[in-house]
Amino acid sequence: MRVPGESREHAWSNFVYPLKNEEGAVRGAAVSAHDITEQYWARKRLQLINHASAHIGSTLDVARTAQELADVAVPQFADFVCVDLLESVDRGEEPTLGLISGWVAFRRTAIKSILDGCPESALKPGDADSHPDCTAPARALAAGQAIRRSSAEADFARWLADDASLAQELGIHAVLAAPLIARGATVGVATFVRHATPEDFDEDDLLLADELASRAAVCVDNARRYTRERGTAAALQQALLPRSTPRQAAVEVASRYLPTGILAGVGGDWFDVIPLSSARVALVLQRSLF
Repeated sequence: MRVPGESREHAWSNFVYPLKNEEGAVRGAAVSAHDITEQYWARKRLQLINHASAHIGSTLDVARTAQELADVAVPQFADFVCVDLLESVDRGEEPTLGLISGWVAFRRTAIKSILDGCPESALKPGDADSHPDCTAPARALAAGQAIRRSSAEADFARWLADDASLAQELGIHAVLAAPLIARGATVGVATFVRHATPEDFDEDDLLLADELASRAAVCVDNARRYTRERGTAAALQQALLPRSTPRQAAVEVASRYLPTGILAGVGGDWFDVIPLSSARVALVLQRSLF
């Protein structure tokens, strides 16, 4: 509940006990209330971190991992979240070591909102764009840590210059951006937005956002590495297959190559058709996992 003169809700621990006279008869009741807001939010943040640990990185898929970060943060931490991966990372290239400054090319990989259709985002997953150097995501990438802005600041409109009308319509009043950095390399940035939640982001929220982003970044980088190595293994596997189907007098040979699913791994599959005596052939297929 809120106390008079404040817009932020407080958490209270209440004690109610009877008031008795000398004869032991109840003459009334007393209430003692203690403000435990800080303990309440600290407990909520710990619960969110535990939830993130269990739900981010459940697969070795880059897009799915980014979506898991957004799903974890809404609505417990923000009203809208978008996760943008660097264009180079989306192409499968090695991420940039160190910090990134200037205009940043990215591909929107995940979005999540408390509103149907995610009206906060003009981009859909898969769309490419860039962050101007004056925006919160670009500043976070240049600083290498989470940053926050609120509508109480004079330059807040500049941060949302391209979406000023949308921000005003939705009532966006707080933005927090956190870089996704894993093993010293930057892979992307996560942006957290509040419009239905009345409170702005505070210093503790910055630490929480950095923690969530760090966990997600390692999982995204692991998925990126796996995807790259799996692609290399698949290309090598393709190279081991015969270039053409062997022609045999005894049988008509046909073949099909179908890689395994992403969770099953890639093996060293190969096949061959070997002619034998008496109009016979040997069909060979090997499957080896690693």
